Amino acid sequence: PEGLLRSMASYDLAILVSQYKVTANLIEKFKVNTNRLFSERKTFRNNAQGKELTDYSRVAFKITTKKGQHVSVMADRCGGLVSFAVVKNHKGEEIRRFESHDQSEVSGVRRQIKEDKEMNRQFIVQADDFLELK
Repeated sequence: PEGLLRSMASYDLAILVSQYKVTANLIEKFKVNTNRLFSERKTFRNNAQGKELTDYSRVAFKITTKKGQHVSVMADRCGGLVSFAVVKNHKGEEIRRFESHDQSEVSGVRRQIKEDKEMNRQFIVQADDFLELK
């Protein structure tokens, strides 16, 4: 597998930049959640190339900007077909949850994955997000 941050969390970071103007020069603090429930590092073996790659199977981190904004990102390579975002207030209480797919959309995604074995699963799952960001 390719790197988790590049292949999964990069989309979350793109949304932070494009929608919330969180850029590298505005980051005050970057902290990885080291609890294994949220961040896990594994070594994968690529049998075709005979190489090993150490990467995260899931990772969670929090960014604090110089303007005092706080945002957390969690990416899980094995997280399933539904992505979600949660907005919380300053006390950590959930205000609103946004899910990428409802049950009928999940059925459509499953069908597309089954029909097109050559397409990277992630591209099918996040196709609508890619189109919106583009």
